[in-house]
Amino acid sequence: MASTLIDPSTLPLTTIDSAIVNNKDDPVKLACVNWYGAHMDRFAVNGLDKVHIDEIAADIATNFNCVRLVFSLEGFYKDPMVADDVLSANPQLQGMTSMEVFDATVQALADAGVMIILNNHTSDAIWCCSDDDGNGLWHNASYNEEDWLNALIQMTYRYKNQPMVIGNDLRNEIRSDNQEGLYPTWGSGQASTDWLMSATNAGNKILKVNPNHLIFVEAMNYALSVEPLIQKSLHLDIPHRVVFSIHWYNMDFDFT
Repeated sequence: MASTLIDPSTLPLTTIDSAIVNNKDDPVKLACVNWYGAHMDRFAVNGLDKVHIDEIAADIATNFNCVRLVFSLEGFYKDPMVADDVLSANPQLQGMTSMEVFDATVQALADAGVMIILNNHTSDAIWCCSDDDGNGLWHNASYNEEDWLNALIQMTYRYKNQPMVIGNDLRNEIRSDNQEGLYPTWGSGQASTDWLMSATNAGNKILKVNPNHLIFVEAMNYALSVEPLIQKSLHLDIPHRVVFSIHWYNMDFDFT
């Protein structure tokens, strides 16, 4: 598969009906890949112990035009030093913190012509996902909703001057949190579980920082339950910014 890298002069992207378009209203197909790892307890994207960061970014650019770049709230707030062995193929990054390596990852992708979507994957620095991992909602015992909102806002500020960062995927795979005994709702008005309410609030706060960003809102229950999004849509203060996202796995799921 070969991708067509976007001309940066045609950014930012917006939406028209069901299409994502550039600033000339031409349709743009996002061919994205996850760059996994920065949300876990190594606190850096995977592969930096094997290959130079610029080589990975260039390889991505031969097949994809964007990356969903994942992070945890723990990595953002604690910002620990990344172990040297995690960065053994990138000695220039050794001695950096989690967020400094994240910065370098964003820059390498941007230099390769690849668009970046910021994704808060988890609260704690752990593998994702299950109903029992304590990270099913956008808040948990370690990080409350204000922590989540502040991290999204600060990450938007951090890359506001990098046009290749095109948006925010607000949270990965909203689902039940058995540790807290909570399950997500859509439009219920219950502040602790209403993903529609919280996603709307987060999207509007992000757009106050960067009105050019796309706001990616994942469906609930591992991003599979699309019906609530169809029945009651999400509207932001700045129109033509919302992108609904579902995850389609090659497994036997009930997509209801």
